[in-house]
Amino acid sequence: MSSRCRILAFVLVLVVLLVVASPAQAQDKTLRWHRWDADIQINSDGTFTVREEYEIEFIGGPFTFGYRNIPINQFEALTDISVREGGIQYTESYSQQPDTFYWTQDEGQYVINWFYPSTWDTTRVFTVQYTVVGGLIIDEQVGDRFFWKAVGPEHAYPIESSTVTVRMPPGATVDMTLEPAYFGVNATYSLSSDLTTVTYYATAIPANQYFEVGVRFPHGFVPNVKPAWQAAYEEQQRWNDQWRPLANLAVGGMGVLLLIGGILGVYFLWVLRGRDPKTGPVPSLLTEPPSDLPPGLVGTLLDEKADLQDIIATLIDLARRGALEIEERAVTLFGITTSKKFIYHRRPDFSGPLRPYEQALLQAVFGSREEVELDDLRERFYTSIPRIQSKLYEEAVKEGLFPSSPKAIRTRYLVLGIAGLVLSMGVGFCVAAGLAGRIDAILCPFISLAIVSVVMIAVGQAMPTKSRRGAEEAAKWRAFKAYLAGAERYADLTQDTDQFDRYLPYAIAFGLERTWVNKFARIPNTPVPRWYFPMGMPYPYYGSGGGMVRGKTVGGAGGELPDLRGEAVRPAPSLDGVSAQMFGSLSGMAGGLFSMLNSTANVFTSVPRSSGSGGFGGGFSGGGFSGGGGGGGGGAGFG
Repeated sequence: MSSRCRILAFVLVLVVLLVVASPAQAQDKTLRWHRWDADIQINSDGTFTVREEYEIEFIGGPFTFGYRNIPINQFEALTDISVREGGIQYTESYSQQPDTFYWTQDEGQYVINWFYPSTWDTTRVFTVQYTVVGGLIIDEQVGDRFFWKAVGPEHAYPIESSTVTVRMPPGATVDMTLEPAYFGVNATYSLSSDLTTVTYYATAIPANQYFEVGVRFPHGFVPNVKPAWQAAYEEQQRWNDQWRPLANLAVGGMGVLLLIGGILGVYFLWVLRGRDPKTGPVPSLLTEPPSDLPPGLVGTLLDEKADLQDIIATLIDLARRGALEIEERAVTLFGITTSKKFIYHRRPDFSGPLRPYEQALLQAVFGSREEVELDDLRERFYTSIPRIQSKLYEEAVKEGLFPSSPKAIRTRYLVLGIAGLVLSMGVGFCVAAGLAGRIDAILCPFISLAIVSVVMIAVGQAMPTKSRRGAEEAAKWRAFKAYLAGAERYADLTQDTDQFDRYLPYAIAFGLERTWVNKFARIPNTPVPRWYFPMGMPYPYYGSGGGMVRGKTVGGAGGELPDLRGEAVRPAPSLDGVSAQMFGSLSGMAGGLFSMLNSTANVFTSVPRSSGSGGFGGGFSGGGFSGGGGGGGGGAGFG
């Protein structure tokens, strides 16, 4: 055979071996823990010897080692540590070779590690043995006690059964004035006829659950030498028996009182300081605006928030008053209209009075330009929203609608609530770290404080109050809102189509813009708003009734018409006329308006991805066992 053939044959054999071996290597590793038994002999020298036996069915593999860790808790030392498997006694060595073991004492626990040959799909039984020094409670008055977590809580697999046998020191019997005890899992026990041995039985121990046993025997059969940890343990037991129930009752009661009192306190705070003044009788319906308050301030007044609706309502109100015009243009591709865009035109001839928040809005939109495409404001305009909101609040206070800024009031209660949460969590964590072992209900007052703080934050949103004038204005404007919501029931809109444009900014501030537009979209002679140039209508529009050329009035038979504030504006064509010429139906005009309003809301609140989503609302007993707590525990595992 040539050398090339030999190499090829070797490669083929290697590939076959890898293919055959890989399933075994890739097989999932798991195990069934059949038994964790313990045999415990209490010795006459006050120590006790523990022999633990683990029966493990390994599934898959390979498995090569096991470990047992025991926290140093209520005992002084472990000695005489050994590991064996059947008749094989493991050798103590750090080599990590099969049939060896070693142990360490580190970070408050003993850790025993042992190693065995690589194992797949078989059952092995390991025995770990050690002697516990200083693990008994010595009590000359009520008797000596033993308790031990025979099965520790740290095991990743359920244990099918556990049998724990406890043998009394030579000459001693179980003191049956205190019945043998077990903790952690449901179990049973039996006594030998001579009362020298107690055997406990538990089945189906869940993963990470412990099994602790306890028994008392007469004093005098082991040396009368108390371990160093016993004094602290007895002090804890006295506290548990005498003072713990009272402390739990007192601290728990304090938590309940704090919860009830805190919530009632927040409620009475709202009653005293969070309700608007009473007003005199106000009509339930007003068919005209009750005052000359602009839409942005009206929206801020009614919900006590300067939000996006108020900003957009202000923008449309400024357009109505002649400060700007909005043009809708088609975006085409290969002669096909694919989308639309909106252009804002600032009218340089506008000289009407502007409130500070209106000036801030125009500055945010146009800056020093006379024309701006709406998309140019994307991920830019949002930085101006807080400033516009702040000026809206200032203007509302200046108008006498609120005694102070609603935002400042809400912020005040938000800060108080957050401070309460921080206090409850910070101080509660520190106090619980020191007292959780002595008072079970120690967290109750802090949980109550946290709940009251959350209630404070929630109620704080309703704490801003209106002035008497503000309350009266709000009642009247709510009556006007009711009219806009059902105007077709109270008036013949076909005879008063000018209401559409005149009241549109208020409808936006009230959140009724879709309802309002739809009411008039069905009326053929509804005029197109003078400030809006739909797609297909050239900007500026030249109509028989006159028009605007870059903000300048051109003559027409209709002359100029006064708006709600008496300002001169140009006449406008009807929706019917525009529809007939350009859309074929009135719904086209309504759709354009909705698209413009939604696009404005989306652009105004858009933020760069790195800035997050923002927050603008974009778019429209002594001697007993006392529950265990003995030494032992820890866990065991295999890998």
